[in-house]
Amino acid sequence: MKKLFILLLLLSSPVYAQTAEQVAPGYMTVNGCPSSPITPCYKSSTTPVNSATGESHHVFLAKAGTLYGFSVTSGASAGYVLVYNSASAPADGTVTPIGCYALPASSTLGVAYTPLPLTMSTGITLVFSTSGCFTQTSSATAFFLGEVL
Repeated sequence: MKKLFILLLLLSSPVYAQTAEQVAPGYMTVNGCPSSPITPCYKSSTTPVNSATGESHHVFLAKAGTLYGFSVTSGASAGYVLVYNSASAPADGTVTPIGCYALPASSTLGVAYTPLPLTMSTGITLVFSTSGCFTQTSSATAFFLGEVL
């Protein structure tokens, strides 16, 4: 219980960017952030990406990169947010995303990959699907927002 309290306290604490010089000796850095679970940070050079209108998918980055976090807001339909290591959205049908999150109708889901962001080798694409984690049925009713590097 004490560990859970400490973890919740750390997760609710402000997050400050750190330079390599500010990282305690002996800690390795990944993407400019310390690998210690108690000193999360964000790169100051991340790029925000967002939808211009309701859409079924959004390509956050069409090349290898790092996803620091995202939020997706659904419309009248409940569904699933699928995360792909891809420079484009796959066709509807059977799929294998690297992440899947349930999203109720008229709701917002926020996901932060801290202290270590999610690194993708091909691209970063999110899809809003109404049929589940492994069968994609795209629905153009979502708003996407994210931070990538």
